[in-house]
Amino acid sequence: MQGISDRSPVIQELLEEKILSFGRKKLLNRLFDSLSRTQKRMIQLRFYKQIEYAETCEILDLSYQSARTLTCGGLLAGCGVGSLSEKTFCR
Repeated sequence: MQGISDRSPVIQELLEEKILSFGRKKLLNRLFDSLSRTQKRMIQLRFYKQIEYAETCEILDLSYQSARTLTCGGLLAGCGVGSLSEKTFCR
C-alpha cells in the first residue's frame, strides 16, 4: 500500500487543499452559528442572494442603518474583531 509520501506532488497538493477547505468550512459554520438569527438572515440575503440593502430592509422590516449595523457586526464577528468599534470598520 502506498503512503502519502509515495504519491505524486499533485495528489499531495489536492489532499492538502481538501483538508484546508474542510477546515475553512468548519470554521465558517462555527462562526455563522455564533451570529444572531437576524444577522444570519441579513448576511444570507445580502451576500448569498445578493439582494441590495433597500430590499433586505423591507424583507426584514428594518431601517437602513439597522441593516448595515447587523451586517457589519456579523462580518466583524466572523473576522474575530467584534470587540473593536464598529464605527471604525462600518462606514
